[in-house]
Amino acid sequence: MTTTRSDTLTVLAQSIESIAPTDAPAAWAEIVGCLDEPEQVRWHPSVDALAGFVAPPDCHAIVTVGYGWAHSLAEGTPTGRALLGPDGRRRCRVVCLVSRSGEVAGYLRDGPNILIDEAPTVGRVIDYIRRAFLLPTSPPEESTSRFLAYMWLSSVRALAEQADRPLPWSRVIGEHPAIKVAEEAGLTVPYAELVRILRMVADTWSWTYLAEQAAAPGWLADLLPPGTSGWMDEGVLSRTLLAFSGITNLVEQVTARIEPAAAKKLHRILRQLDLGDTHPHPSWGSVSNT
Repeated sequence: MTTTRSDTLTVLAQSIESIAPTDAPAAWAEIVGCLDEPEQVRWHPSVDALAGFVAPPDCHAIVTVGYGWAHSLAEGTPTGRALLGPDGRRRCRVVCLVSRSGEVAGYLRDGPNILIDEAPTVGRVIDYIRRAFLLPTSPPEESTSRFLAYMWLSSVRALAEQADRPLPWSRVIGEHPAIKVAEEAGLTVPYAELVRILRMVADTWSWTYLAEQAAAPGWLADLLPPGTSGWMDEGVLSRTLLAFSGITNLVEQVTARIEPAAAKKLHRILRQLDLGDTHPHPSWGSVSNT
């Protein structure tokens, strides 16, 4: 039977996994030399160290080995053995390999059983490895609207915590980054035009624009892991920022600290912008350090 390139990469990933200590924290390895017969394996102890890493010329692939949680699998195998635990998930070994040319292999294992025998498509690990080879990551799954709302509501919460009375709507909307820019330019945005303007802002302050801004020192670069300023492209930047940009709790906290009329307007604006607290579902390729 002819051995395919995919087979070669999978065997290599399995070989690297076999020399990784069982139950050890997540780690990653640089594969030096030809992938058919590697010359050397350079181990690194933490997946977080991939952030900002640029692979040297002699590194032809990177493999990560760690643990993650299996979700949304079938309720049983052909033998009737359940794949998920009582809480609807299962602790599994996660292995992911990406070559310098962008070829991907990987699998999710529980003991001797391969639960998922395919490469991940999106997630922190696959993003970081692709950027280590300066390859593009998968495009953003959503616009910048939720991130901008997160920054807006975070600013409102900070202002409200220092105020001695509930904030009026003028103070609330005045904390939105785009409205701040408009006010500094002497422009007033009518309430009836807010949704249209905020949608336009999300189109203008796109992930491409934010990636350019993140490449320079400033508040946006400060939100990112050290060493990743200018290293992230639009895809990984969006997933990194959206990972902590849930707004449900922020809305509740802000609502309790602003005037009722302001809260009503805030909720109406967020509904019209279709801003819920839905996070992108992470790929199984996301591994933990434990």
